[in-house]
Amino acid sequence: ALSRSQLHRKIKFLTGLSTSALMTKIRLDLAYSEITNSTLSIGEIAYQFGYNDPTNFTKLYKKQFQETPSETRKRLVK
Repeated sequence: ALSRSQLHRKIKFLTGLSTSALMTKIRLDLAYSEITNSTLSIGEIAYQFGYNDPTNFTKLYKKQFQETPSETRKRLVK
């Protein structure tokens, strides 16, 4: 039984990330797993994880993993 602001403070304290940044990190981590284990296109994976713009997905992905989703797939899937 936490208020919304208490929940946000607790998440920030425990993870060091804001609530939205934590959700983005989780979604991108799941997308990383899907990219390495699936034959779906990068665009389909972006839509699957709630990104309506594959370009924005790629930008956020590159910011977190220092490589594009395509580079990840080429590096890990042979």
